[in-house]
Amino acid sequence: SIEFDYLNTPGFDFVECIRAWQPDLLVSQIQGPGRITPYLLASARNAAPGMVITNWNGDVHEVGLISPAFLELLQYIDLQLVVNAKVLPFYRDRGIRAAYWQIGYKDPITPLPDMPAWEVCLQANCYNKTRDALVSALRSLRHPDARKVNFGLYGRCKGAAGNTHYDFAAQRALYQSATITVGDTYPGAYAYVSNRVFQALAAGAFLLQQHSEGLQQFTGLEAGKHFAEWTNLSDLKEKAMYWLAPERAAERAKIAETGREFVRANFSYPAQVRKLFQDLLPMIAEDERATA
Repeated sequence: SIEFDYLNTPGFDFVECIRAWQPDLLVSQIQGPGRITPYLLASARNAAPGMVITNWNGDVHEVGLISPAFLELLQYIDLQLVVNAKVLPFYRDRGIRAAYWQIGYKDPITPLPDMPAWEVCLQANCYNKTRDALVSALRSLRHPDARKVNFGLYGRCKGAAGNTHYDFAAQRALYQSATITVGDTYPGAYAYVSNRVFQALAAGAFLLQQHSEGLQQFTGLEAGKHFAEWTNLSDLKEKAMYWLAPERAAERAKIAETGREFVRANFSYPAQVRKLFQDLLPMIAEDERATA
C-alpha cells in the first residue's frame, strides 16, 4: 500500500503516480471539486483500467455532498462513502453507488498531558449560533445548592480554556478525567456524528450525546447502553444534572465502559478496513453481476 497527500505535496502528479503504482484499489478523501477534477479522475482510470476507486466524504453538509460539481466527480467513483446517511436515497435515485462508512478513533502517540478534571466538558468549535447556544446552556448549569458546575470548554470558541483540535493526547486526557463529556450533532442530518463521539467513547468517557436519528441503525451505538442521550437544550441541562449526581457514579462508569468496549471493538481503523473489504467493496461486484 502507499499513501500520498495530493493536496499539500508540491509538484505532485496524481495521474503519473497512479500509472506507476497500478493500484488495485484507490481510497480517496475528496470532499469537493477542486484539486482533483473529473478530468484527472478519468485520466487516472485510463492509467490503471483495473483500479477500483472509492471515495470517503466525512463532511455533513448536503450542499457539498450533492452539488452538481461534486456529482460530476462521482461519475468516476465506483463507491461513494459518507457519514451523513441522509444523502444515500439521493445517490440511489441517481444511480450512484454509495454506502455509510464512519470514521475510526485515533489513539494518541504521545504521553497524555496534565489537564483539568471538569465536571462537564465540551470539545468543539463555535462556528454557528446553535453551537453558541449549546455553550451558553452549559455555562448556565448550577448545582442544587446554586454552585456553578465546573465546566470546561476547548476549541475555537470565545472564552475557551484551550483548543484541542487535532491534539489527540490532550483530547484523551480531558475525556478520561471529565465526569461528563457532552456531544452534539448537526441539525437535519441522518445518522451523523463527528469523530469526537468515537474519540470520547474509545477513551472511556461518559458521553452525554445529542440524539442523532438513525445512529443506532447505522453504527450499533445504543443510547442508554453505550452513552446517555439528550434532545433539546432544556433536556440537556436536566440530563447533565441528573448524571452529575454522586449516586449515579456506578451507572456512569458502567455505561462508559460498555461504550468503550463497543467502540474499541467496532470502530478501530482495522475494524473499519474489515468493513470496507467484507461489507462495502462487495457491493460493486454485486451490482455488476445484477446488470450483466
